[in-house]
Amino acid sequence: MQGITAQLLVDGQVVDTRENAYVVQSDAIRQAGRGLTLKGNYFETGGRPVFLTGTNQTGVMWHSPRENPLTWDRDFQAMADSGLTLWRVLHWSPFATRVGGGNDLSKLGATPPDSLVRQTDAIVQLAQQHGVVLFPCTHDWIQPAVDDETLEAEKRWCAWWSKHYKDVPGLIWDLENEPTVQWANPIPPHITALYQRYLTERHGSLDAARAWLGASAGEALTPKAGNGAWNDLRAVSVEEFRSWLVQRWITANVAGLKAGNPDVLVTVGFLEVRQKDRKSTRLNSSH
Repeated sequence: MQGITAQLLVDGQVVDTRENAYVVQSDAIRQAGRGLTLKGNYFETGGRPVFLTGTNQTGVMWHSPRENPLTWDRDFQAMADSGLTLWRVLHWSPFATRVGGGNDLSKLGATPPDSLVRQTDAIVQLAQQHGVVLFPCTHDWIQPAVDDETLEAEKRWCAWWSKHYKDVPGLIWDLENEPTVQWANPIPPHITALYQRYLTERHGSLDAARAWLGASAGEALTPKAGNGAWNDLRAVSVEEFRSWLVQRWITANVAGLKAGNPDVLVTVGFLEVRQKDRKSTRLNSSH
């Protein structure tokens, strides 16, 4: 990292000072971070179990004009001085689509915006220089109940970044900060189509699914609970479908990350929110 200082002088006296910095890419620094592997249920560094402590950050690092390489370097230095070795960052991916609007990764081309790549490259190198393990979220504010086109776009996004940082040690990916499986009302067409796909996989055919659900012949099958009784098979089917959706989403995104780097570490902090009462439970899984 190279620092830059600008001073404003009035009559030979310094009345204001501004500092900034830039990062000169160095493969040696980028590859010299804390090596990290997962063995059983333990992280290891250099073949020895290690316990990581860290902190959380948000996408303001990519967004605020007050954030720059000098800020990041000082933050990582302060973390290292305080014994914090893990840095999780969320609200990152939405800044990739600022040029297109919204948070739709399918609008991106083959590669992420150059500005985002350059910022992230600088952050990655500075973290490695200070021995901080990076733990970024690949997505944010994205529902797992997405159509096939969007899911493929998410998978490509994951594969690009995982391959881009394949040579960086000590990197963990979180698929998303607390994703929840919900859909709008009225039910979007792609949700109904996915529900019928799930029913076909689960029961062998839609006719067999109708028989199991007690539906009439030719009835349109949509993910709606029945009367809520203890033996309401339609409610059971909806909850199984929600599980099917999140597993489909996790599997595709993990496959994208593994395509970029087969040895990459992946997890997801899944926050389950019920469609009606919004009671939540949490599930963490690692890959």
